[in-house]
Amino acid sequence: MTAATKKTTGNAIHCKLKGEGCKGRFRPTRSTQKYCEVCSKQAGNAKRKAPYKIPTSNHFFIQLAKEAERAGTLEVFKHLKGDVQALMALYHVVCFRMKANLAAENNDAYHISHIAPVNGVEVIGAFHPANVVITTGERNKRHSVQHFNDAGLFIDRDDAKRAHKLKGDEKWSDLIDMIITFIGEKTVTEFARACKLKESTKAQLKKKLAVKLETNSNIPNHAQHTRTLNNPKSTVVDLQNAIAEIESKSVWKLTSTKYNESAVAVLELARHSQYRPELLQLSDLVTELCQDMDQYKGYGFVKAGLEDDKLDLIFDLLHGEEVGCEVDEWIAELTEIVGVRRARMAAAVAARAAKLAPVTQDDAPVMTDAEIMAHLAELSDPDYTPF
Repeated sequence: MTAATKKTTGNAIHCKLKGEGCKGRFRPTRSTQKYCEVCSKQAGNAKRKAPYKIPTSNHFFIQLAKEAERAGTLEVFKHLKGDVQALMALYHVVCFRMKANLAAENNDAYHISHIAPVNGVEVIGAFHPANVVITTGERNKRHSVQHFNDAGLFIDRDDAKRAHKLKGDEKWSDLIDMIITFIGEKTVTEFARACKLKESTKAQLKKKLAVKLETNSNIPNHAQHTRTLNNPKSTVVDLQNAIAEIESKSVWKLTSTKYNESAVAVLELARHSQYRPELLQLSDLVTELCQDMDQYKGYGFVKAGLEDDKLDLIFDLLHGEEVGCEVDEWIAELTEIVGVRRARMAAAVAARAAKLAPVTQDDAPVMTDAEIMAHLAELSDPDYTPF
């Protein structure tokens, strides 16, 4: 054996790359070797990742398609062009509304209400986080397509470009592609990567349920599960429950946090204060007043205790109605309540600190010279015992 001979580790294995000039099999010189000598130089190119594919079946893109259909034009996304942060904020709004409805076990519990109506007569309200409010379905239906004081983000319907107008018969897959092109593929890709979007859970569950129903026609309640599969209104929960029943597993139970209407209103007021600085004072006071609303979040619910008239006031304020006097009165009332609360908390903290504070050298009683000499005399007495 010459010095140039390489020591092998065992039997020949298949080369993972199989590039040009590769013989297919080789004897590795180390246990972790995957490529032969010919292909080792080409291994770097073999590790190139496949191009990223936007998960267009994700529920967020379905929501975008619905908004485009309602508006009748792609101009509804004009304010999202090139704005990754706005897309991310809008995605969190859509997700929060979906999770709140899942927790409430009612898809109509909370709606996405538009400040400037998306299908208004004179304006097209933008689908943008600054122009939408999560509220109850009842309030949203009562509000309808009203628009107050030019509030929200919108464009005049007369200014909408004809090139972006929809025919009305587009398939959702084609419509989603049009939306991505309109907003900007680079922007949407960056957003999808940042939010780690995945393909629709509902689509995956439908595919799985369809396979199970096709491969076994003797499944109990086969007709019922087929109706669930073919029903476009079937939710993720319905599909998961059907699969769990077929597989004889425990029925899926929801673990999302439940939010009451007051908690949602407080959170929405705080979110909109970043777009409208004039809301910041009221938002800070309401948030401080309801600061313990998430103390039971570990038990699965978040709730605040605002009265119905205050909920109406927040809704009207966010939708641009003239409620300045009522807001000023509420701010004055909250300022007084929060001030009293702060004073009580400060007094309680001070009392507890005084109770727990150790006695320091400065706080010790001062002894006179005579008392010190008498004390030393006692300690020097052999018959003196401290106990």
